[in-house]
Amino acid sequence: MNENTRLYNCKDEELPVIGELVVSSLETDLAKFTAYSSGFDANYVATMKQKVVTVAQLVAPEEETVARKVITERIYVTMNNLTEPAGRLEGYITLAHDTLQVSSADFGISKLRHGIKNSDVEEVADALHLINNQIVRYKEQLTQKGLTEELIATFTGSYTSLTTDKTEQYGILNNRKAIVQNNIATLNDLYQQIAEVMKIGKIIFRNDPAKVQQYIFSNVLKNVHHAVNKKTDNDNTTADNADKKA
Repeated sequence: MNENTRLYNCKDEELPVIGELVVSSLETDLAKFTAYSSGFDANYVATMKQKVVTVAQLVAPEEETVARKVITERIYVTMNNLTEPAGRLEGYITLAHDTLQVSSADFGISKLRHGIKNSDVEEVADALHLINNQIVRYKEQLTQKGLTEELIATFTGSYTSLTTDKTEQYGILNNRKAIVQNNIATLNDLYQQIAEVMKIGKIIFRNDPAKVQQYIFSNVLKNVHHAVNKKTDNDNTTADNADKKA
């Protein structure tokens, strides 16, 4: 088997979370594991904990996570700040309709609003590209109706900001993927210890239907997904509440 082949059936970033849950169960049940085999001792637990920390730092180092969060927040601010300028531009398009013979949809306004509503960076960037080209094409007619250089700069600047942030974010992600791929052996090593604990856990607790669930990979992975979804919902609720107070 290729040394870069993943032995585990989950996302790289999920593996240390699974490891953390499994080592927690192991600590709770350590006496029974030790009774089964003396190899399961405090040193075994400590070694597994260190592997979890190592893999967690490998797949999602804190400094990169913070950097990506800052970029993401900046992207959302850029997109949300386009709502009012889009309305102003649409007004000028309406005023110049007789000479333009082009609708706001043809300008990319509808696509821009749809992208903002769905937080779709790619759609917003595509819409801005179209809008900027259309402004260049019909600048004379629009400026006669009041379009300012300041408003034009808002759209060109937003496009530059979004594309720059996207490139930076992709660069961080691609660099991290390459680093992880070159260290798959480290992730596989953690997974193999997880698998070992789970195998023995299922033997020890084979007659305890509730307890044995803690040592079934698919069940633990499901709990990880549930925890991630719950955190996302809580984050969204916090954001909604903040918007209402603003």
